[in-house]
Amino acid sequence: MHARRNQARPTAPTARGSSVRAPAPALPLADTVRPWLLAGAAALFVARPLWPSDVATLGGAGIPVAMGWLLLVALWCAAGLRDGRLPVQLHWFDGLLAALVACFVATGSWTAWHGAPRPAVNVVWEWTALAAAFWLVRQLLRRGDEARALVVVMIGLAVAEASFGLEQYFVSLPADRAAFAADPDGALRSLGLWFPPGSRERYLFEQRLASTEPFGTFELANSLGGFLATWLVVAGAAITLRPREERQGWGLREYVRYLALPLAVSAMPMLATVILCKSRSALLAVTVGLVGIAILHLAGAVASRRALLMFAGGVLLALGGAVLFGALTGALDVEVISEIPKSFSYRWEYWRASAALLRDHPWSGAGPGNFRDVYTAYKLPEASEEIADPHNFAIEVATSAGWPALLALLGLLGGVSATVVAGALRRAPGDGAGDASSSSSAVRPILIGGFAGFVFALLLPWVVGPVITAPLSLGKFVSGSGALALIVALWRPWIRGGEMRPLVPALGAAALLVNFLAAGGIGFPATAGSLWLLLGLSVGLADLTRAPRWLNRPGTIAASLLACAAAVLGYATAYQPVIRAAQAVAQAESEPAQAETWLDAASQADPLDEQPWARLTALRFARWQQEPTPGNWESFEQSAQHLLMLRPRHSAAWLFVGDCRRSAAQRSGRREDWDAALAAYRRAVELYPNHALRRARLAIALADAGDPAAAGAEAREAVRLDDATPHVDVKLSDELRQTVERLRALGSP
Repeated sequence: MHARRNQARPTAPTARGSSVRAPAPALPLADTVRPWLLAGAAALFVARPLWPSDVATLGGAGIPVAMGWLLLVALWCAAGLRDGRLPVQLHWFDGLLAALVACFVATGSWTAWHGAPRPAVNVVWEWTALAAAFWLVRQLLRRGDEARALVVVMIGLAVAEASFGLEQYFVSLPADRAAFAADPDGALRSLGLWFPPGSRERYLFEQRLASTEPFGTFELANSLGGFLATWLVVAGAAITLRPREERQGWGLREYVRYLALPLAVSAMPMLATVILCKSRSALLAVTVGLVGIAILHLAGAVASRRALLMFAGGVLLALGGAVLFGALTGALDVEVISEIPKSFSYRWEYWRASAALLRDHPWSGAGPGNFRDVYTAYKLPEASEEIADPHNFAIEVATSAGWPALLALLGLLGGVSATVVAGALRRAPGDGAGDASSSSSAVRPILIGGFAGFVFALLLPWVVGPVITAPLSLGKFVSGSGALALIVALWRPWIRGGEMRPLVPALGAAALLVNFLAAGGIGFPATAGSLWLLLGLSVGLADLTRAPRWLNRPGTIAASLLACAAAVLGYATAYQPVIRAAQAVAQAESEPAQAETWLDAASQADPLDEQPWARLTALRFARWQQEPTPGNWESFEQSAQHLLMLRPRHSAAWLFVGDCRRSAAQRSGRREDWDAALAAYRRAVELYPNHALRRARLAIALADAGDPAAAGAEAREAVRLDDATPHVDVKLSDELRQTVERLRALGSP
């Protein structure tokens, strides 16, 4: 490298016959913008987990970030178009990446016509954006220090998330419980909520409030635990799997400064918060990561007995401290272990039901974003939750886009693994490949991008409005960016002069996949973004010794057109309608007198979204109850038809419409009104056959409509299902149970 740098540059003769150095050729535009595209990538990776949107399919909270990824890819391709060629790193598994996206596009298009279109479109763009992030990181990465800077930024984010979780556990959650205990009704109204005492909704709210597990800026403690476990493993591997040459001449002071201090400050809050989350899948992921690090030590990845002893001692010290911390806080109790069989039994119920779904829909699954709607048709009688995903990443992909999508994903993961292992074996220990690149370093832009991610997360809600329902607070912004600054300062020597092998981010990706096996979440970009970043870094580090291929001008033009078309299509089908509809719905909530006008505007802004129609249906039914005129009823029916058209497989929507039509039938007594009500109830039961409440509602409606035999049969089934479930939150109320008990004798022999 140095010889190449010291070669004499070509000279040019002057007018007097002497020679001077010719000016250096200008950098291609793609190289000029590359550092700032990496900065943008760092900002998007940081910003995405900083507002709760685990289940972002309906509200579209992740669409602005998805658009950000599409724009970055378009800018990268446009820079190559300006240069006339584009350097790319390609592998055979990139075809599987394209196939995976194609599966989601195909099944999403089908689901948009046969299921709920807005969730389907949103999820397709989320998966497209994740694929774009994975691909772009590999193309932009040129140096080892850039990969280390990205890792340090994400470790800083993880420490910030851990601090949020610790604050919740020790301060804010106890304060919320105390406020609710002092004035339950007032606490609910302060949140803009109201659930009557004794209602199922209030019971569920109280159960969630009683939970002590922190969730940070995620929606679920499992998501926070999995995110922290991943970066805890990466931090441990990055610090401990360091080549002997890097530690040559270190004394005790250097070991403390460059190894013990950064690892302790980073790992302690993350490990403490993982314990407080009580996430068994996250603890398993940490265990798998530690075992992987130990195997690499024993395999000679770090050929030093002293380093191995230090690693073993550090692990034992960390585990001892974790057990002590868990015991003192009460987070590690007997239930963490004793509840493992129950937790697994719940997941076994989810997986059995999902397997039945896949048997009926092998090529499309439920469709992107439609799992919750279709799952209820297969949900077992003894199961409780109406889950949003199957809690297993393989089943989640299959039930979202069919078996072909799962095969493409597994092939992609296999190809990445083979490439990473080959790259690790190809490099000699301590070679520092990648840091000697002639490309200028993007470390500073990456670090700037990390801090910009916090700014982006703070300011974005002001731009996109209420589509982000829980924006980052100013307090979290200050404390989170402070945590990032501390981690960057402690890890700066490693960024500048350390080394990271491809197996380090690969270990983090493996740990996160282990977490996804039991907790799910590969379709939630707030957690899945870490997976695709780590996979991209693993392949990118393995590729540092490979020369990129060059797309010629026609190929660059084709890539630019494709990237620009994706960005324009994403804006037109997702970003613009989602943002405008959310703003109109928020106006309806703030101006109740003009609610119908604003909801009409929302339905026109986003014709694929059923939420404005759900609110309009409820609003127009309430108006009909006050003024039962034919015009008001027709207005209600129009809204109901739109709602059911946009959410045709959602049992709750059919149940609500059935309740409304039953009220109309009781007023009119007309046979056609009863037929319409019964049709809606039957469809609700068909979509959720193992739910006692729906069976009970249908039984009562049948009895009122004058069909005692059918009413008795449905009542008996409702009682059976009510007896079968052990979960209090899904059992019939005492009053409804007594009514059904009276009906079940009807029509019996």
